[in-house]
Amino acid sequence: MFHHNLLIWSQGPLSCRRAHGRGFTMIELMVTLAVVAILAAIAVPSYQSYIKKSRLSGAKSDVVGMSLAMERAYQKDLAYPAFGTCGSPPTPLTVAAAPASRTASAAPVFSGWIPTQASAFQYAVQSSKTIPPAAPNLCGDVYGYEVSATANNGFELNGCVIVLQGTGARTATANCGFTAW
Repeated sequence: MFHHNLLIWSQGPLSCRRAHGRGFTMIELMVTLAVVAILAAIAVPSYQSYIKKSRLSGAKSDVVGMSLAMERAYQKDLAYPAFGTCGSPPTPLTVAAAPASRTASAAPVFSGWIPTQASAFQYAVQSSKTIPPAAPNLCGDVYGYEVSATANNGFELNGCVIVLQGTGARTATANCGFTAW
């Protein structure tokens, strides 16, 4: 008799509802979508911040690479190569990202330099052939040379400029998220 009652109970209204309702309810789908939306709201800004920091790190490395190329040229010739013009404001030489498209005057100095962030930054150099001992500056506060990376628009770094001078002074605009590095 016990088996008979169990069998009747298992064939009752609950088993019929389970047989027909094999999918998810609307509430279950809405809860799942809410959880996914919350996770995406947390993950996307974190990922964008990671990409921004990665681009800035690469640009800093590129600027250091340009500085090393300038120092190699100085070691070879005992003078920095002259790039850019003094004026108000000074006009630096833009260094092309691809070796094949670099100007003839910049190619010997930067021949081994290939930027990692060429799509996100534009690179420039300002220098003087000699540094007079009485007035050790070039176009204002540049001593010997100044290499820079300026962010291109569209990479959430608008207005970011990273600068490394021949004295070792490292600066950046506030738009980079830091001012010294």
